Amino acid sequence: MKLRKKAFLLAVVPLVFATWSVQAGSARIGSHSRVSNSLSRPILGTVTLGETTISQFVMAMKAKGCRLNYETETEAEVAAGCFQLPGNPEVGVGWLYQLGQPRKINMVVVQYKKTLGQNTFNAYLNALKKRYGQPSKIEPGSMGDVRQAAWQKPGMVILLNEEKKSPEGTLVYGTPELFAKLERTEEQRMADLDRL
Repeated sequence: MKLRKKAFLLAVVPLVFATWSVQAGSARIGSHSRVSNSLSRPILGTVTLGETTISQFVMAMKAKGCRLNYETETEAEVAAGCFQLPGNPEVGVGWLYQLGQPRKINMVVVQYKKTLGQNTFNAYLNALKKRYGQPSKIEPGSMGDVRQAAWQKPGMVILLNEEKKSPEGTLVYGTPELFAKLERTEEQRMADLDRL
């Protein structure tokens, strides 16, 4: 599974637009719940959105002895087994939609495998609640095929998504600016479809 640039978008856009919509600077998802010092710690001990570069991430992963599936100027993916997390995930990082800006990571995608007999979604949900507090919005999936949770924090949006029929789940961290750009892109795509 390679999270190449198009796959990054395919993994993220459905999460953003299937249930919730996020705008930079506003809280369409819901109210902020705060946990002290949670945003000052890097994601996975390595990435601070908007600060860490792809090359810094790659160097940190190589120093840790992790195998990279691939790396480019704008994204990188670490092979499964690098992080001791539920579902043995592959972790991708990317810099998208910021032409003319310094190439700092603005998205982290953790793609995990659902494990038979284990509730991987709840393991991630509980860990995220511990670090970031209660989600701004949660869809437990009791009536549908999709379980989702979202947090909106200053400078960061977090989305956890698991579809019943899929063998995988996805955890996405991104900047509000990135999600605002994704929202505009999706709105344009829908408008173009309406013109067919």
